Amino acid sequence: MSSHHVIRDEQEPPILIFELHDNWNQLSELLGWSPLVLIKPELKYYFEIMRTKIDGLILEEDNTLEAEEGDIILKSDNLWPSIAKWLNKKKYTGLNVFCKNDLMLSKFISIKNTIHLPINFFTESGKYILNVEPIFKKWYPKDFKLKLENSENFELSNLSKSEDYLKVIEDGMITIKSQNEYPLISEIG
Repeated sequence: MSSHHVIRDEQEPPILIFELHDNWNQLSELLGWSPLVLIKPELKYYFEIMRTKIDGLILEEDNTLEAEEGDIILKSDNLWPSIAKWLNKKKYTGLNVFCKNDLMLSKFISIKNTIHLPINFFTESGKYILNVEPIFKKWYPKDFKLKLENSENFELSNLSKSEDYLKVIEDGMITIKSQNEYPLISEIG
């Protein structure tokens, strides 16, 4: 008897792609789950060459391309609030964003209070997780390294602290807990 995993609309986190770096392999892993994929128009040719299906384009309001069904029009000066408004209408469990590191860091403050689901950022400097709850729990293997990008003192479980990073003590769940601030975590490996 075989088992099948049925994926329903809005079950898998959508992928918003503003820029790709050397992270096509990470993107390919996510594409295996058939999520909604939205890209900037300048990436369309690359996705055609890679024979990768997209569901729509992320257009700035002043873009000359004609919007088609599925396209999202974002105001360039209001990027993250526009994304938050769109996401909050849906029932997604998370969001994956491929972008430049400076876009992620410059918008970090504005996103965390408007989007109420976890966000994975894939940038030129690695993967970051923005957890929108004061408690972050996830399974990691022993010796996996993480870094907290924001500076508040967090309560840690199954993690040892060094000067530069956190290290998983044993295979299993780790916990990062805060009273006031949502953790922004980079996965070092």
